[in-house]
Amino acid sequence: MTQKEFATYIRYGTRTDSTTFPDAEILSIANPIKDYLAGEIEGVNEDYFGMPQTTDLLKTDTTREYPFPPEFLNRLKRIEANLLPDDTYDDNWVTLNEVDMNFHKHTSDEATIQASFGWDEDSAFYEIFRGSIWLLTGEIEDDVTAGLKLWSFDYPADIDDLSDDTDDMSVDPSTTTLGFPKAFHQLWADAVVIEYKSNRDKPIPLTKREERWEFYLGRALDSIKNTNRDHAVVTGVPSEEANDDGYEY
Repeated sequence: MTQKEFATYIRYGTRTDSTTFPDAEILSIANPIKDYLAGEIEGVNEDYFGMPQTTDLLKTDTTREYPFPPEFLNRLKRIEANLLPDDTYDDNWVTLNEVDMNFHKHTSDEATIQASFGWDEDSAFYEIFRGSIWLLTGEIEDDVTAGLKLWSFDYPADIDDLSDDTDDMSVDPSTTTLGFPKAFHQLWADAVVIEYKSNRDKPIPLTKREERWEFYLGRALDSIKNTNRDHAVVTGVPSEEANDDGYEY
């Protein structure tokens, strides 16, 4: 659906028009539902809303804390950093390891961090605390443009305009924001209709399809499980030993 088709479908289902159900009211209902559906989709296909992102890596005398992006879906796959301990080389991308402060037992002063952590994949770590990434590495002496890379997951972008009749809502609005999967457009619109009908002073009866919304959601979620079919299946075979009849396989 385009945004305009989305609004038209909703108004048809609610028997309203742009005066009795204005765009602003549709959006106030639709965007929270979109976020709920994104969480359900991510629950069955964890990589669906993947969005690699970069930010500048700052000198350690500036900060070690990097807040998550506002669209962050509370999931993180990997963190990479281009650490620059000295001037002898300028390209040292490493994968950081997660650690919990309850286990590393070091104090958080800068001198102790620098003495306890380093710049390679065996000694560079990060901690997640209060919605931020805290880098636990050796000293970073210079700012590095786009030197911190998050393999993270974002909520699809909010819709803020219902007049577009060109682009399908599944199309990513930009290189850094996500569209919403086409298989869920009708369910999304139906959920807005249900919310509207259920919250009238005198609730409006639902159609049979609307009453079975959870069922259709389950079917749609099943359709996006295991999107990648290119998986190898490794099995064992009996050995040539006389007493190996293959039973355990």
